Amino acid sequence: MKMISIATKELSPTEIEAVNRIKDWVNQSIYTRDQIAEQSPAVKPKPVWQLITQIFAYLKVLPPEQFKNLLVHTYPFNGLSHLNCLSTGLKEFQLRYNFLHTNLPPRYRISAPEACGECGYMIDGRLVTEDVIRWQELIRVLWKIGELARLERLNRPVILDIGGGYGDLAHYFHCLFPQALYIIVDIPETLLFSASYLTLIHGKEKVILLDSEKEVSPESLKGESFLMVPNHLMPVLIPIPF
Repeated sequence: MKMISIATKELSPTEIEAVNRIKDWVNQSIYTRDQIAEQSPAVKPKPVWQLITQIFAYLKVLPPEQFKNLLVHTYPFNGLSHLNCLSTGLKEFQLRYNFLHTNLPPRYRISAPEACGECGYMIDGRLVTEDVIRWQELIRVLWKIGELARLERLNRPVILDIGGGYGDLAHYFHCLFPQALYIIVDIPETLLFSASYLTLIHGKEKVILLDSEKEVSPESLKGESFLMVPNHLMPVLIPIPF
């Protein structure tokens, strides 16, 4: 078992094009949001998030090729947790990870994708990071209270995540429930992270970038896995049963 310092890979031309498309969509969403905010100030980010978004505003001009290490830039959501393996020994990681699997059905065990700058340890052939352990704790709780079994009984679970961070929880739920539709509502500045992460992991055809022209209904979203919704467009989700 060895430590993976940075799990990354060069982006393909198709992935670079997809990141540029996401950037354009984010910029247009910010412009539209700010216009709406002149009449409806509530759609503007809270002051703390206005400050935080200024900190990572450089991402909008970062060359798309550098999104191969996207997790290097996710500190507004998870601090520097993805680097905790540098100061935590393999034995401690392994003990925590294995404990969370006690009696847990194998289908609910998660591991990180080897991309986007993930940093962790290889344990039993799985890349384990600090964020993997954090979400494995949540998944274990959901399993114990029967929520995962309930979702398995649904043909097409529809999950709403308000404030999806950089999209890692959406990724893990997709691994557990590939038939689900996972909807993230967030400010456009933050959707730059989650839309890019999910696109680079799962492909652009799985990730829908919502704008005011797209119809939203259960029928129109039959084939997609992820729907990215800028917060000012949240009312269009009214027809969707969650």
